[in-house]
Amino acid sequence: NNSNSLYRSHIIDTDDYTIYRLGSLIDITTNSFTGIGLIGGGSDTNKAFIWQINNANMGDFLVLRATGSDAYNEYIMNLSILTGKKLNSVTTIVCKSKDSSYDKIILEYINNAEAIFFAGGDQSLYINYWKDTPIQLAIQRRVPYVTIAGTSAGLAILGNWIYSAENGSVYSDESLLNPYNKYITLSSAFIHLPYLETVLTDTHFLTRDRMGRM
Repeated sequence: NNSNSLYRSHIIDTDDYTIYRLGSLIDITTNSFTGIGLIGGGSDTNKAFIWQINNANMGDFLVLRATGSDAYNEYIMNLSILTGKKLNSVTTIVCKSKDSSYDKIILEYINNAEAIFFAGGDQSLYINYWKDTPIQLAIQRRVPYVTIAGTSAGLAILGNWIYSAENGSVYSDESLLNPYNKYITLSSAFIHLPYLETVLTDTHFLTRDRMGRM
């Protein structure tokens, strides 16, 4: 941790979630802008993050995930500094169970965010942990005010229908042979976003052999 108490890495670790915060420990409110960021996955795209950073207008940037680390914190904060739009804070919350979706601390982070980004991972965990819980409602309430974005599994949960991957992934040959096989699982919308009312989002078509499942 840095000696400056307002700008440091701060960690809260529980059985149900881990919170990593970089930057100010005091939330601020800025005039953020709404928007939707659809990122295909693989390598991170600086331009997409810079756009979301600009829309956050130097406010508090929130990364939500169910696996992984705080690797986005430093990346996003450094981008904001390089573009002259230094964020007040970047926070990553790693949810480890459905119980985290009812935690008041996490809900407060969502309510105070000027940008929300869903990391990659496993969308079945996002559906199992977050759908039909207070986290889902809190995120939906922020849609008119902040930019919402996601990559890979985080993108998969942004459409009006979701390939939920509850039984794992499915490959093209399996899908074309039997489109009703057990690996093709779908879910209704997690959050309702403008312009995506008739859209199903998916990624990694070539690299993970997913063309057939579409």
